[in-house]
Order: sequence, then C-alpha cells, then structure tokens
Amino acid sequence: MASSICDQLIRKVWKSFIDDLGDIPEAEGIYTIGFSQTNEEVAYLYVGYSKDMHRRVPEHKWQSLDIDKFIKKQIKQNGGKDLTVKWVKDRDGKCKEAKYIECMTKKLGYKPWYNKKGGNNCH
Repeated sequence: MASSICDQLIRKVWKSFIDDLGDIPEAEGIYTIGFSQTNEEVAYLYVGYSKDMHRRVPEHKWQSLDIDKFIKKQIKQNGGKDLTVKWVKDRDGKCKEAKYIECMTKKLGYKPWYNKKGGNNCH
C-alpha cells in the first residue's frame, strides 16, 4: 500500500506552493513539498501526513519546523517561486507516515531533506 501511494505521489505533477494552495483538498492524505533546483529537477524536501491537507500545508508558512524556516526564507527571498507541492488523498494515513517516508527515500535514492524524524508509525 505505501509503495502504491509513493508511486502516485512521484507521478503527480508538481503545483506551485504559493499559487496552488487553494487546490489542495480538505481531505486526509500524504503530501510532499519540493524545491525547483532547475526547470526540470525538483528536490523532495519534506513528506508529511495530515488529517486535513488544505489546512496543514499552508501552516508551513508560519510554523517553526526546519522545513517551515526554509519556506519562510524562500518566500522572503523570491516570493516562494521555487517551492512546489503535490499530494495524494489517503484515509488512515497517520500510522503509515513512517512507511511513506521510508518508501519515498527508497524510490528517490535520498531522504527528503527536512524529514528529520521517521514519521508516525502507531505501533
């Protein structure tokens, strides 16, 4: 199941973190925040879970996790034009967050830069 969600997440088209936040559904799911290093390559910065992605993703603009600090810095530097986001709806994803991070790490060949902890596992 985690592999299927990872594949969906990787295949999805990146959206602008600034311009497309309104497109994020009020739904439970997994999301990833990226950073456009070039026009063709996006680095995966963070993979997260939320019960309400529409509410949670914008919170990264003003909270204090390391990813939030990076986002604030990018917004201050250039309006956040290089920040991207994509998401997949997934009910009951909270206990699978650690599996998503692990799966994304394997598929990408690197751990998303700002995932310091392993995520929720709910053992």
